[in-house]
Amino acid sequence: MATKSYTTLYEAIKKFNDLHQDKPQVISAINRYLLPSFGLEIAGLRLTKAEQENAAKIAQEINVQKYSEENLLNRVNDTFKKNQLSKSKQRYPLSHIKNFNKFLKENNILNPELESINSPPKYYLKSTKVIDKSYIEYPKNKKRKKTIILSLNTHNYEKQIQEKGEKIVKKELKRISLELNNLNKFMTDDLNNRKVSASKTVQEIKRLLGWLFLEKDDLSKVGLCSLIKVIDTRVNYFDFDKINDYYINKGKLDHEARQASIKTIDWLKNFFYEYGVPNPSTRIIYINALLYIAKFLYKDITDTEETDNYEDIHIVRRLRLLKRNLPKPDKKIKDLYFTWEEILKVRDALKANADTTYITYKLWNGQRIKKQKRSKVVIAADLMKFLILCFFTVIPPDRSRTITELTIGKTLKHGLKTENGFIKYEKLNDKTLAKYYIHLQSKDYKTGDAYGEFWGVLPNIAFADKTTFYNYLDKWLYEGWRQVLLEVKGLDHDSVLVGIKSSKAFKDMKGRVGNTIKWIFKTKTGIPLNPHRLRHIFRSHVDNLDITPKESESIAFWMHHSELMAKNVYTIKSLEQKLSPGLEIMERITNT
Repeated sequence: MATKSYTTLYEAIKKFNDLHQDKPQVISAINRYLLPSFGLEIAGLRLTKAEQENAAKIAQEINVQKYSEENLLNRVNDTFKKNQLSKSKQRYPLSHIKNFNKFLKENNILNPELESINSPPKYYLKSTKVIDKSYIEYPKNKKRKKTIILSLNTHNYEKQIQEKGEKIVKKELKRISLELNNLNKFMTDDLNNRKVSASKTVQEIKRLLGWLFLEKDDLSKVGLCSLIKVIDTRVNYFDFDKINDYYINKGKLDHEARQASIKTIDWLKNFFYEYGVPNPSTRIIYINALLYIAKFLYKDITDTEETDNYEDIHIVRRLRLLKRNLPKPDKKIKDLYFTWEEILKVRDALKANADTTYITYKLWNGQRIKKQKRSKVVIAADLMKFLILCFFTVIPPDRSRTITELTIGKTLKHGLKTENGFIKYEKLNDKTLAKYYIHLQSKDYKTGDAYGEFWGVLPNIAFADKTTFYNYLDKWLYEGWRQVLLEVKGLDHDSVLVGIKSSKAFKDMKGRVGNTIKWIFKTKTGIPLNPHRLRHIFRSHVDNLDITPKESESIAFWMHHSELMAKNVYTIKSLEQKLSPGLEIMERITNT
């Protein structure tokens, strides 16, 4: 590290120029955008000789050691605003001045002590990391494949409209749309699938249809029956005079159905290869999609008196065989990246954000304090982000779906659960007895068939400043902060979580909780941690603690882990008995 051998801005510029003669644009950016904040007046786009001489004089009078990096950048931004420079035109001069600032820092010239004096609180700053893990090589998102999802909009079929006419194209798209709607209804009504699950399946089927359209280039050859050919192998014995004719016809139909199923499997394997679907878990998604189509198309053909799950249908048997023969996906997560203590530190940072209604800092000259009020929308957004992470950390973390679909009065209830039933908060005589509960029916979560109805009380944990989790939930639900985000677009719904810009319910926005958690950890640590990995971090943390088997079982129940665990334990203990140890271990973790 070089020592400070010069103190004025002029000397620093001269030294930089001696070392970097190939970067005259840096000196130009300093003259045009930094020095005007110190009094340099510039008339035109280029500095005249007199203006250059004046710039040198001003630079000689500036003791650069009295300023921090942020001071200098603030001055540059003031010049940008004064000149009404667009963001695109700010890019290059700002980059050049940052290079100069880097040189000043490397030579230990700037005053680092001013940073903490002049900066807003560190937890408020969105770009300030609580824990810097940006040095870790975190797996980046894979490059997105070409979009092949079949569009149902006529605007995307100009070529087909020119060849066959708009009327025919609209007719084919209407047919495909009707098929998909009927399939969706079948999955939700007949197979009892959740609407969101059925919708995801339809999306994958549209991708398969899109691939088929790329092959055929003809909408009339695209549809559910193009993916799964329907062949009715049922033959009535009494329709034939000779028994040989009966067996010949039945054999022909069986052979045709067998060959059609082989052709479908070959097509699917080719899709996996050509489109690039190597992951077994992803392949299972597409196989399941075709199974749903097969069940829909063969629902009136399968013999329900002899089989209960389409075992008599050739294509169903082959798809299931293909699914069984796939290699088992590796579910092991090798790197956790965080300790649970670090997760809680990020939560504390979000709490500080939510608590900050004003930001106070000294101006660059240090002569007076500036107090700036934060907008209600920004505060409401920070409060909601804090609550989202709380839902994953005050109790053993559940799956994202539970948090995403939290609904006021339905899956998030406020009141008191007694032996005689649930009493709503509004009807409680003693409001201090009220608690918040997560209440799920079996259809509301993944392992619901094993666990059944779920009542989980949210603990009112206390934070370091003596405020509690319930204080913030009350603030969000009863003191108007949730309403602030609803009013952004003037919407009204019962979802606990609200889109910051759209005002939509989180349950109507795909992947919103997961994206929010990733954004939180990306900005606060440099790593976009997702909720699934968060669950692994917690499980690994408690496994390393001295916990009892009862506590371990309770945590598994809270996290809705395996169905096997649920079946082995659920029938032995009451709901309250099973959940209580999990809350006790969470209290121990919080207190330590």
